[in-house]
Amino acid sequence: MAIKIKKLLQIGLLVENVDEMVKFYEENLGIGGWEISAGSPPDMTINGVSYAESPVKIAITKVFGMEFELIQPLQPCPQKEWVDKHGSGLHHLAFETEEGYAEVRQFSEEVGGGTYVRGQGMGGLMDYSYLDFSKQAGFYFECYKFIAPGRTGIPIDYPGENASNVDPSNMPPRPAD
Repeated sequence: MAIKIKKLLQIGLLVENVDEMVKFYEENLGIGGWEISAGSPPDMTINGVSYAESPVKIAITKVFGMEFELIQPLQPCPQKEWVDKHGSGLHHLAFETEEGYAEVRQFSEEVGGGTYVRGQGMGGLMDYSYLDFSKQAGFYFECYKFIAPGRTGIPIDYPGENASNVDPSNMPPRPAD
């Protein structure tokens, strides 16, 4: 089995301080338009664990035709373990593939390191995974079954896994292109 990548959707970095990184990007690299949030919706689980408060703070902007995401762990969670071990830096790349979510996750189980993180929530409107291809490809691969509606940097429809029936009015608006 193999998969075919069609498009880079997102670059994700884990950072120690979102606010400091956003300031650096704006003042020194000219990258702005960040939306900063406390992260996860109230019913979000990460690897099956529910959190009373979001375990991460997230900043997202659209740049170079894709999303750029900064994630700051706020409490013990898989992302905090990663930052504690590796420090700030590149964490994952998200791609659109020809295959659906289940097939990409199965591919990871067969040839990669399996699922490192699986997040689910928003009453079933969000389901994503970080897949461990660190040994095979040098990075973690993020894929989606369903992604939060209204995300401007990531298309909502995926071959074989269609989330177009989601009502985007349930989500706050994202910055325009």
